[in-house]
Amino acid sequence: MAEQQPYNGPPQRGQKRYVTLSPGHEECYECGGDGACFLCGGDRTIDGKQCSDCHGRGTCLVCRGVGQLTITADDKDPYVIGLAQLAEIVAEFHDGGLNDAQLDEVAEAWHLFAADASRVEAQGSLFEARNNEPLHGLTWWEQRPQSRTAHPQHGLTPSDHVNYWLSLNPDRPNHTTPKRHRPDWLVGTWVCTEYVDDEEETVTPDSNRSITLHADGTIATENVDSIAAGTTWRYHEGETSALLMSLPEAVARTRRARLVREADDRLVLIDPAADEAESTWTRQH
Repeated sequence: MAEQQPYNGPPQRGQKRYVTLSPGHEECYECGGDGACFLCGGDRTIDGKQCSDCHGRGTCLVCRGVGQLTITADDKDPYVIGLAQLAEIVAEFHDGGLNDAQLDEVAEAWHLFAADASRVEAQGSLFEARNNEPLHGLTWWEQRPQSRTAHPQHGLTPSDHVNYWLSLNPDRPNHTTPKRHRPDWLVGTWVCTEYVDDEEETVTPDSNRSITLHADGTIATENVDSIAAGTTWRYHEGETSALLMSLPEAVARTRRARLVREADDRLVLIDPAADEAESTWTRQH
């Protein structure tokens, strides 16, 4: 009888990625071992649109499509994270590569933080919905399936704590910056087709008004005075999705424009800071 082989095709719901678990591993709690996205089941799309959870990759956000997870070496201290794992987290979710000396510095500072249970617990409370706005639009946050639920503090992993600590903790070594979430479908030029004026009348602009969102986060505008030069953008996806715009070196001055994606080439911005609080934009082809 031929030896059973693991399924190696694109992740699909119900197709296990292994015959037996690798030594030191356990089945992924999110996908059940098939490596498929929890929401789309590996189909990459839902109702003809790119899956909002996996962003069209089709893979599980927890195990990255492998179907199994490494068992922590020390179950009593799940925050023991080695240099290799720390380097992987930095490379995937943060800009600014670390040399060996910087990596050692970050690891030492992290282990001091993780050894203080009260500090870890206090940081955990910051994942709750009322506290997590500063995390919106950061790549690692947007890829957490729990981040788009009413209880984003559920299912916290050591990697989540490391990412939060690297992103916002004032005591961290300041060698990296968190990557921003800028999905491909938003990149490009958007032209205003109508807006609601002060008298709540729907008006067609009398001149061309456009916003160009570049993949590197910069913004170019034409006849849009409400967006200052040097503003950068990122995107938060959730029950209330938002285009987040930040002035350089001014995270505290981030402004939020609620974004409603009506179609692949049409969106509505609701922005109290703009002259036109509600406006409709179509993609320029």
